[in-house]
Amino acid sequence: MTKKTYFAALALTVVLLGAVGIAWGQAWEKKPYQQWSKAEVEKVLNDSPWARQHIQRSSRGGNSGNSSSEARRAPDLDFTITARLRSALPIRQALVRQMQIQARYDKLSETERAALDAKTKPILDCPPCRETYAVALSSQSEQDRSVDPVYGSFRDATLDQLKKHVFLENDRGERREVVDFIRPQSLGADAIFVFARRDPSGRPLISADDKKLTLRFGEATVASLYTFEFDVRKMLLNGEIAF
Repeated sequence: MTKKTYFAALALTVVLLGAVGIAWGQAWEKKPYQQWSKAEVEKVLNDSPWARQHIQRSSRGGNSGNSSSEARRAPDLDFTITARLRSALPIRQALVRQMQIQARYDKLSETERAALDAKTKPILDCPPCRETYAVALSSQSEQDRSVDPVYGSFRDATLDQLKKHVFLENDRGERREVVDFIRPQSLGADAIFVFARRDPSGRPLISADDKKLTLRFGEATVASLYTFEFDVRKMLLNGEIAF
C-alpha cells in the first residue's frame, strides 16, 4: 500500500467512524421518545444531561424517614440520591414513555391509547414550564427500601424554610430561590422544587452562554445532601436549552 493510499484509507475510516458515532448517539438525539426502550428511558431519567446521581452514606435513623430505636442501632446504608430537571422536555418525555411501557401501549386499543394520551398530555405540554423551572429530588437504597433520607428531610419542610436554603444558580453566581414546593408524599416519592424562570427584567437564569447550572442545598436544611451540577452545553437540543 502506497503512502497516498494509506492516508486515503485512514481518512475514509475516520469518516465512517464519525458516521457510526452519529448512529450511536443518545436516544434523545436519534429517535422520537415514543420509540425509546425501557433502558433508554432509565438512561434519560438517571444518567443524562438532565439527571445527576450521588451515592450517600446515611444512618437509618435521623433524616432517613425511619426514626425507630431499631433503625438507629442498625448499620449505615448507601443511598442513591437523584436530582432531575423535571421541567426539561427530555425528562417529561421519559416519564410519559415510562408510563406507556408500563401500560403496554402498543397492545392497547385505540380507545385505551387515547385515554392514556389524554392523561399524559399535561406532562408533555407543561404550561407552567414556560415560566418556571422544576427540579425533582428522590432517594433510595437497594439495601432497605423502607429508609429514605429525602422523604425524611422534606416531608415536613415548609416553603419559607426552603426559600432560605435551596437555590438554582448559574455560573455567574445568579440565583433563583424556591417559589413553590411539593412535599414527598411517601417513601420513594419525589420532592419537587419550583423556581422562577425569569428575573424581574425578564431574563432567564440560564442561556446558551452559560456553562454550568447548580442545584444547591444549604446546610441548615439537608447538610448531608450533595450539590448537583449540570453541564448547560450538553442540555442543548436543536440549539436551544432543553429546560
